[in-house]
Amino acid sequence: MFLANPFKPDLRVKKEALSLQRAGYEVRVLSWDRECRFPQHEGIDGVKVTRIRVAAPYGRFLPLVPGFFLFYLNLVLKSIRVNIDAVHCHDMDTLLPGLLVSRLKRAVLVYDMHESYPDFISTFAPRGLVWLLRLAEPMLIRRTDLVIATSSMIADIAARAGAGKVIVVMNCFDPLPPLADEAREIRRSLIREDELLIVYVGGLFAGRGLEEVVEAVSMVDGVKLFMGGYGPLEGDLRSLAAKLGAADKVIFGGEIDPANVPAYDAAADVLLAMYKATDPNNVLTIPNKLFESIAAAKPIVVSNIGEKSRLVSAEGNGIVVDPSDVGAIAQAFRTLKGDPRGYEAMASSAKRCQERYSWARMAAILNEGYAAVLPARTVPPAVSGSPPC
Repeated sequence: MFLANPFKPDLRVKKEALSLQRAGYEVRVLSWDRECRFPQHEGIDGVKVTRIRVAAPYGRFLPLVPGFFLFYLNLVLKSIRVNIDAVHCHDMDTLLPGLLVSRLKRAVLVYDMHESYPDFISTFAPRGLVWLLRLAEPMLIRRTDLVIATSSMIADIAARAGAGKVIVVMNCFDPLPPLADEAREIRRSLIREDELLIVYVGGLFAGRGLEEVVEAVSMVDGVKLFMGGYGPLEGDLRSLAAKLGAADKVIFGGEIDPANVPAYDAAADVLLAMYKATDPNNVLTIPNKLFESIAAAKPIVVSNIGEKSRLVSAEGNGIVVDPSDVGAIAQAFRTLKGDPRGYEAMASSAKRCQERYSWARMAAILNEGYAAVLPARTVPPAVSGSPPC
């Protein structure tokens, strides 16, 4: 697997790697450590990771160019020395070296399309490069053997580009294990027994409807908002809460260890995914928060854009609102607080969705997709040599 981040680990990549290993494939992750601070060689839950140390900044285009060139060169040189049956490229930024390696090694080429990459880099890259990538992406997609998309809208992009085989593997989670004690402690530390706890754990960035959520919380009695995470918007959100007289209703938890996120989901009464259409990928993709809410069997309030809106409307596991309409958001919170029967109906709907939107189901789709282009084979460790990517 090729990956242009350091695999801290990247949750989707880790889950896919483990699922493929259980299906009989050997998997190695080759990732890019731009900060040169992670181990170069590591085993993470049985996944073999090699990190390529090439220093480069995040989010600044020109200083990134030489870094990408050296990263690509290292990917190719490290890959051609080992036996490879498939090259699995996560995101478009590894697809070009992946194509080259797949041709040199006569290997299957898999493109894991997490999002629309040209739209992602449009926030910081020159327009000319964005235009070039929009032109190049369909040509690269047509040369893949398998495209794995994170949503049906992303899958549609791949299909229109001429992909031969496309499957949808969403970022789902299996149902949460019992976390009653942990959840009870979190709730006790944050709210009174009669209050509704709304939880958001994620980046504090613009375009996620967080300002409107803070304002809505200030308008509704008996509701508290826990915001875990960090980002450039934190100062503004703190100032807004204070200005609205809601500093005691909005709790900032700072960075949350990913291992502790399930406990906060279990403690929540309501989760949030209020992304705005400021970024096309907010429309095309489905946020992890939606699948976390299903795994925790909790209602969710989502914005009325894209596939997440359609999913919640169809399944009835939450409330869909305009992310810019503070009054509508506040009314959603009042409904969840004041209508126990409606709340339980949404929670029950979320629980009914758990099998359909579970990682176990996604792993089965992933394994079936791989089997169609590369049947798994068990190789004895003593003779397997270096594992394929």
